[in-house]
Amino acid sequence: MNKEILIAKICNKVDGCTKDEVKIIFDAVIESIRETIVEFGKIKIRGFGVFEVKNYKERIGTHPKTNQKIVVPSFNTIKFKCSNIFKSEVNQ
Repeated sequence: MNKEILIAKICNKVDGCTKDEVKIIFDAVIESIRETIVEFGKIKIRGFGVFEVKNYKERIGTHPKTNQKIVVPSFNTIKFKCSNIFKSEVNQ
């Protein structure tokens, strides 16, 4: 599944909307989610899940080729935890 197929699927579910209109709305929703995560660090979508910024602290690691100790710098990543409702739908 890719963005274009998802937009076509949404368009089939919503009467009176063109693919161009759905694409504009879809892009706006994705951008709003992105902005919210950047600004607040977290967004909860009931029945779907939670996107949250996760910080990994600086640590000492081992270079896999040389076995030398190296400093792995701290970094942020996005963590997603699906809701129990979503999880049960996937597991059916």
